[in-house]
Amino acid sequence: MPDFEKLLRQRLGSWNCHGRDDVVRELAAHLEERFQELVREGMAPDNAVPAAFEIVGDWRELRTEIAAARRGTMTERARCILIPGAVALLIAALAERLLWPMAGTVRLSDLALVGVVLVAPNLFAGAVGATASLYAGGSRRQRIWAAEIPLLCALPVFFVVFAGDISKYGFAWQTVSASALRNLFFAVLIPAGALFAGALPLLARGSKSHGEA
Repeated sequence: MPDFEKLLRQRLGSWNCHGRDDVVRELAAHLEERFQELVREGMAPDNAVPAAFEIVGDWRELRTEIAAARRGTMTERARCILIPGAVALLIAALAERLLWPMAGTVRLSDLALVGVVLVAPNLFAGAVGATASLYAGGSRRQRIWAAEIPLLCALPVFFVVFAGDISKYGFAWQTVSASALRNLFFAVLIPAGALFAGALPLLARGSKSHGEA
């Protein structure tokens, strides 16, 4: 069996783009299928190889089309994930910043405090992120990613606090692990659940095409 990946790399030459290896693997699989089909029809293997490459057509045009598709993919990710996620992150940060001082002025139970400071802002942020992604044409998976973007800021904080606990308590692992579990629950798991719950009603809806009124 010819090594179509090697042959493709030779033909593509020095041309490069993001995800080149994925493109080569996918094209090689199509070429291999075409090669086997031609051989089954009675064509000699030596002749089947160049015949299989005929499905590719003009190589310069192919490189242009692949590069354009990759740029389109990055644009779609920005439109459907990164920008809606940035909006969700901003809303979550502002809401928590406003609610923390307010929560300190009234007497609240621990459960109510968690609801006001951690759950409510993230519910709203998750809904906003998923909604923005939906109206940008995002898929269900993209809506989830957009809604959960604020969590990416919580994770570094968790690891910084964890490292600080190790520095503070040394090898008192019982104390460190108890602190880590508490921080994981309140700083990561509760916000993650609230963000997803906020996005959940938007996941059942079909994507809206970009620019749809």
